[in-house]
Amino acid sequence: EFHKLVSKTSVPPITVSYILSRHPLQASLALIILLGGGAVILFFIYRVKLQREKTAALARKNLDLEQALNDVEKMRGARDAYKNEAELDRLTGLINKVTMERMGRSRLELLSFTGGAKTMALFIIDMDHFKRANDTKGHQFGDVILINFARGLKEIFTKADAVARFGGDEFVVLTAPQGGGRERIEAKAREVLSLARNLTAQGQ
Repeated sequence: EFHKLVSKTSVPPITVSYILSRHPLQASLALIILLGGGAVILFFIYRVKLQREKTAALARKNLDLEQALNDVEKMRGARDAYKNEAELDRLTGLINKVTMERMGRSRLELLSFTGGAKTMALFIIDMDHFKRANDTKGHQFGDVILINFARGLKEIFTKADAVARFGGDEFVVLTAPQGGGRERIEAKAREVLSLARNLTAQGQ
């Protein structure tokens, strides 16, 4: 009798089958909500993971692109340095003899091709007494003379003119002055003479 009484009054164990049998609609809705919530959570986790992977891939691509651009810039710098070394005089920064000869030929060929009567002048400059100053004061003193003289030539002539150091104390300028013709060329020659006569190096 006691066993029967306990069986009637005791609460049955709560199991999934019990809930489904007693509350099928509510249990189905709860299960759908639970599964749906889990699916949403998994979807967001997947989206976050996918976004992180895309961000990491984009960062790697940006690094690769930046490295490639740096390599290109280094190559361009090396090319320009090689070109400058091949075309320019190391001491003065003026174009060298080989470059001057090439530029001179191309400009004269262009002048003859166009058939124009454009005035051009070729200055051949050999500095007097440079060897004596170089021998008595030293090569460093002579280098300063050449550098200062080259700087002065750049100021006298324009970027359109070809100003070169042929070697030693020899300089060459090919110029086509805009307007003035012979008078302007003679004025440039006087400026070159004034530059040489008033040239100083290390305060001397």
